[in-house]
Parts: sequence; structure tokens; C-alpha cells
Amino acid sequence: MAEYFEFKGTKLTTTGVTDIYNPTSGQDGNLTNASGTSVILSVLASNIQSSGDVAVTLFTTATGSTSTDVATVSGEASSFYMARGITVPSGASLELIVNKANVPFGSKLRALAGAASGVVFTVSAVDIQP
Repeated sequence: MAEYFEFKGTKLTTTGVTDIYNPTSGQDGNLTNASGTSVILSVLASNIQSSGDVAVTLFTTATGSTSTDVATVSGEASSFYMARGITVPSGASLELIVNKANVPFGSKLRALAGAASGVVFTVSAVDIQP
């Protein structure tokens, strides 16, 4: 069994949905087939604005998801919220995954924020591929 420790930071540049971690090999991670899973150890949302709170949303979807906003996330059977509309104060950071979360092969983490260029998401994960 192979384990790969992963770390990725993503600065959101839009208020739309952005991929922040895809554990599939050739993307951000090392999973090559359906027997693999990614254990998300931490997702940190940091508000890098000098003033103004920002609401953030984190969810998991199928790799081929077309969700572009909160309304379509709610309508997709393959999309699940991990955090929705959480306010991060100006200059502060918030841990969104308090414990571990599994993201199986074929899924990815996506996020959105209420201010373009206002939030950086940092993901720490372990990809496990038998």
C-alpha cells in the first residue's frame, strides 16, 4: 500500500466555484483507481483581506461535476457540503475540517468565497493507493 502526503494552497481569484484539491493522479494527488482514497487532514481558509469578513463554502463533488454555485451544488446528487457560508473575519484563518474526511477516487474538493482574491485555502491530505 502506498501513502502520499500532499499539501496544496489555492488563492481564490473569483467568487465562483474553484477546485482546491483533486486527489486523482495527474491532478493534485496520486490516486490511480477506485480502490484509492484521499484522507483530508486539514482544510484551512485564510481571509487575506485587510478589511471585511468573507463567507466561505467547502464541498466535495464528483470529478466531472458542473456545479458553479451554491444552488447547483444543492441539486447535484454527487455534491456534499463540508462547510457552508462560514464567515472568516478579516486577517483571520479558520480550520474547516476539524477531524479527518475521506474523499474517494473520482471526487474532488471545491470551494467558493464571497470576495474575489480574498481567501486562500490550504489542503493537507494523505492519498492512499493499495
